[in-house]
Amino acid sequence: MATFFIFLLPLLFFIIASYIFNKKKLDESHSTLLLVSFLEGVFAYLITILMAYEGFFHTFWLFALVFLSTLIVGIVLFYFQKSLDQDWDLQLETIKNTFALFFMTFVPFMVSLTIFRFHSLLLQLIFALLLTLLIFTVGWIIKGFINNAYQSLFHKISVAGASFYIGVWIVFGIFLLAWIFFNFPKATLSKPLNLSDNIGYLTFDGFDTTMENNLKHHTDFKLHSDNLPFSQHEFIDYITDDDYLYMLREDGQMYVVSLSSGRMLYNRRVIDQNLMLRPKSAEAFFKTDDQIYLLTYNGLHHITPTRHTSIDDTIVTANTELIKREEGYLLLHKNADLDYKLLDIEGHDVHAVASFDTLEDTHSLVVISNHIFIDDSTHYQLWDDPNIRFEIKPGVPSFIASQNTMLYVESRLDSSSLVRGTLYTALKDDGQTISKNVYHIFNRHGVVLDDHVYLIPEFDQPLGRVEALGDFIDFEGIHQHHQTERIWFLNQFDTSYVVTYRGEEQQLQYLQVDHKDDVAILSLNSLTSEDVALPLPFYSHFGLGIFVPMIAAMFIPITNYRKYITIIDFRSALKQK
Repeated sequence: MATFFIFLLPLLFFIIASYIFNKKKLDESHSTLLLVSFLEGVFAYLITILMAYEGFFHTFWLFALVFLSTLIVGIVLFYFQKSLDQDWDLQLETIKNTFALFFMTFVPFMVSLTIFRFHSLLLQLIFALLLTLLIFTVGWIIKGFINNAYQSLFHKISVAGASFYIGVWIVFGIFLLAWIFFNFPKATLSKPLNLSDNIGYLTFDGFDTTMENNLKHHTDFKLHSDNLPFSQHEFIDYITDDDYLYMLREDGQMYVVSLSSGRMLYNRRVIDQNLMLRPKSAEAFFKTDDQIYLLTYNGLHHITPTRHTSIDDTIVTANTELIKREEGYLLLHKNADLDYKLLDIEGHDVHAVASFDTLEDTHSLVVISNHIFIDDSTHYQLWDDPNIRFEIKPGVPSFIASQNTMLYVESRLDSSSLVRGTLYTALKDDGQTISKNVYHIFNRHGVVLDDHVYLIPEFDQPLGRVEALGDFIDFEGIHQHHQTERIWFLNQFDTSYVVTYRGEEQQLQYLQVDHKDDVAILSLNSLTSEDVALPLPFYSHFGLGIFVPMIAAMFIPITNYRKYITIIDFRSALKQK
């Protein structure tokens, strides 16, 4: 219903605004005035739908239908206007006026609601109204200053010779070269506007394009380093502690960087073999009892800013899984006899806190979203609560403990039948099941934080996107990582990728690396799911680029050309009597 009103209100706006403008300038019958206002309003509305209402089209045929409707209405309007005005500028004047007014009032208000959506409802509305009033007032002042210059320029253009158009093409060529060799304004406009991401139109990927997009993005720090050696091997894990950033590269090299100074404090190889690629939610670094540890293929290490110390070479990643708890981490270890033990770490001491002697030989233990499950090949049963049991389904599982729900995400590609897509299946512990299928391959691995599941990209998608799901496959938002770009095209970064994703204090954190030669930018970002005060379906559709038509509208005068035209004909002569 909210989406219906969001679409209906601009249509009414354009029709009413067209009627008001036409009533002031057209000397026609009331029925003609209504008809031309309706046609102009619909035409302006359809163009606005294609320009500003990005992402509302779930399939291509919807976009094609709107585009075709725009052409049809435009042709009808053109032939109808020919009987009223022969000059194209007079025909398009009302449409131009309504566009300028729309992008100075309606659009700023929607964008303002998007910017302030994480405030309380009262503050959101107050700030949105104030910002809209400010944009409208500034635009009206600008129009007053440039109206005479606009009229003079418009007249000169209409009578200009070939030299003027040559100059226009030279300016256009310079702009085109700047677009090719520099990233301005393209890179700037791709940045999100207080949004984790904005869904572009012509993006027909099966997602709900009217989601509130309540993901809030924050950059915790951005560190510039001149001495981080470039390598074909990428970093696969990181952890922060106080003033230090610890990073592990896939070739076994570990780096410790000071966050305050950017200096390299430590650079040593902790393992002499390349580390296997794992899901980006897998962790090698972990913290317990305020101590940093590193789990690799050659054992467990204690890490400080200036050294690493081997603790136990029998605990390796091949047969050990990390389990995150509020007080720290535990390790589920399987020894050579296929026996499981739950281990805890205190300083340099590793000791068992639980064993699984009653586990049947045909059963195994798996860790799903930091919870231990017994796998009997047909069901997952929660180890410490036998009443919570789920049927095993195809796909990567994620366990939402607060809802006693298991989510399976399966991405499949069948080249023989050209069937591709992602299947989401949510199972409640009471047997309730909900499934949803989309036609594209999306993320599978989930990081669970409270009631939210953040589905993260695979390793072959260095700058993929994060998809946030709420209760029972409710898509709440998406987050697109944006590549850090420099202005000069020859000085771009060679690689840009996300190291890994971590759940920290109900936030999804990730470290993004942008690297060229020995110069790197390390940025730690956090993502949280926040409640919005006023749920509206356009929060996911506005990026920074929406300010381009808003600013342009501030410099487009609202005119009435007929005010300066005197037509001497029989009908006007009669009206003057």
